[in-house]
Amino acid sequence: MPRLADFDTSGKLRIFQRQGRRYAVKLEDIFWTQLKECAADAGQELTNLVFEIFDADPAAKNRTALLRSYCLTWLRHKLTLSSLRSSSLDLSAILTACPAPCFVITQERQLTAYNPAFAKEVWGFKRHSTAQQSPSPLNMSFSKPFNKVVEALDAAPGKIIQGQMGFSTEGRQLQCRVNFCLLDDRQRKTSPILIYID
Repeated sequence: MPRLADFDTSGKLRIFQRQGRRYAVKLEDIFWTQLKECAADAGQELTNLVFEIFDADPAAKNRTALLRSYCLTWLRHKLTLSSLRSSSLDLSAILTACPAPCFVITQERQLTAYNPAFAKEVWGFKRHSTAQQSPSPLNMSFSKPFNKVVEALDAAPGKIIQGQMGFSTEGRQLQCRVNFCLLDDRQRKTSPILIYID
């Protein structure tokens, strides 16, 4: 395990400029390294990621805290997805515990499980266990061909692929930005796909 003495905690000042806006931010090297990894994972430059984080909370007074929080949230998210992919835990329990709207589909586009947040987002109610709240049929559409999404997931195990999806039920239509993640299910020939809504 690394010792605290192994880390440089003095901090490094960086200046970010874009469209007449300028920020000077001092952070420890470990956070700059992590932010670069986050940016690379999202396929963007560090400057763009920093401005995206700042723009998400323009009233924030402590911008270094925003960047540190982003790093920790990103790492926790990656750890959770890694656990989901590598474990045989009960998916229903995981989905129910997840606060974000999420669901699982097969590679044949069959909906197999979803959480209460997804039911509320798509059908307009929290749970679907009672007779008067049985879900109406759900139609799903994808911004790019679904087989291309599956190919991209197969080609980059452990990666999250971003995309757009449409959902339509009786009387409701939604367009959402979503994240796709291939789950590791050793019980099946093809792994199911976890999708969560941003």
